[in-house]
Amino acid sequence: LVRLAGRTPVMARRPYSLLHADLHRDNVIVSYGGSLPLICVDWELATYGDPLHDLATHLVRMRYPEHQWPEVIAAWEEAMRGIRPAAVNGLA
Repeated sequence: LVRLAGRTPVMARRPYSLLHADLHRDNVIVSYGGSLPLICVDWELATYGDPLHDLATHLVRMRYPEHQWPEVIAAWEEAMRGIRPAAVNGLA
């Protein structure tokens, strides 16, 4: 275990927050005019934890092709930097 610990990168600190934990297109309502806010529904799996969990869940459940992942991650990062900058710590 000591050798494994030496090869494992240090975890980044991020502030925990409320997570939807099931964020995909069937759980988001977009208004016809495209104006904000988006409405997220189906909160039965909501939890408290690392904000990257919601990003990871979204990427997997939406089944984005791999070439679109950087665009989605960049959009998430930009949005989070505007409201909770510390949530993007260690994103890379």
